[in-house]
Amino acid sequence: MAGGVREGEELRLFPGGRRLLLKSVEAQGDQYRLRIKGIPKSAIETGGVLVSSKWPVSEVKEALLLPDGAPLPDVREAVRGGVDSQFNKNREIGRAQFRFDGTFARVRFPAPYPLFPGARISILTAEGQPREFTVLYPGLPNPDALRRLKGMAKRRPHPHPSMADLYGRLLHACGYTTLPPMLWKEKWDQAVVFKSWAMAQNRASVLERRIKKAASRPGGIGWDDLNVEPYPHTLVKDFALDMVQKGQLVEKNGWCFPPGEPPLSPFHRGILKRVEEAGEQGIRVGSLRPVEAEACTILHRTGHLVQGEHFWLGQEAYQSLSQKLLNNLKSGDELSMADARAILGGSRSRTLDVLELLEHEGLVRRDGDVRIVL
Repeated sequence: MAGGVREGEELRLFPGGRRLLLKSVEAQGDQYRLRIKGIPKSAIETGGVLVSSKWPVSEVKEALLLPDGAPLPDVREAVRGGVDSQFNKNREIGRAQFRFDGTFARVRFPAPYPLFPGARISILTAEGQPREFTVLYPGLPNPDALRRLKGMAKRRPHPHPSMADLYGRLLHACGYTTLPPMLWKEKWDQAVVFKSWAMAQNRASVLERRIKKAASRPGGIGWDDLNVEPYPHTLVKDFALDMVQKGQLVEKNGWCFPPGEPPLSPFHRGILKRVEEAGEQGIRVGSLRPVEAEACTILHRTGHLVQGEHFWLGQEAYQSLSQKLLNNLKSGDELSMADARAILGGSRSRTLDVLELLEHEGLVRRDGDVRIVL
């Protein structure tokens, strides 16, 4: 195991990066017995490694390394280390290819290899002595970041810099970086730290504006659609979650909005007025054109409309209908479909919509052909 894992923690199993939950650890001499949840026991094979999900490990076929100054090796041994000194001891991942790239070395693996910035990987020389390399960048940075990193590499005082120095250089060159747990409380000048990320202040300000702009569109923006190039989706989502915690965004059912009344266009306001003017009769779902139906979906998302299977209702109309049904009823009372339709009048489908909405809210539960008031 690596990364300081503890009982109850989410782990990732490499190779593969599959997630699991460590339920308990029992020491048995110099070995450990693990109880896990989330993957079958057969998935854990000799030579694998369990790493805390808090560590920024990614599986890549190429990486940028800091060499030790000696010529690059003619590799005759599989690379070891990376996430744990024992990883790849059984040669699950075969020989790697090395080549110089300016002041760096590039390595290419025959299969995805788990790495993180600051990890050490080693090979054995022909004399059986280990050669050690420090991982600077898993994968390959974009050309601009690579140019910056090469400029800084000329000034590095040691082939294996400290973790804080290495991540500081990544932050300066790339504008953002993931952080291992040991650096979460580190003070970073002119940087914003959130979740397990550090991001340059100027880039964070731009990202904040772009997220606010996306969330200000009618209907807000969903987590899955929260993409801001060129940043990773996980970074943008974590940044948005941090904005929610700070009150800069409001999150409702997986959608983000600016604080205050959700913004609506004149078209959406017109649709809202039309549904509200329909009152308790509502508007049939099937009577709307596609563009109107999409507008109603947005109005439902922002909390302006209530959606049934057959009808759209305004909030005021729905509250009035639900009060009529539940008036003078107490917990445990039964409400049949016939009684509900007699109270509300109108179509059976609209009555069914209201009953199902009440059931969804947890105000009634279905028991055969009747609803029981909760």
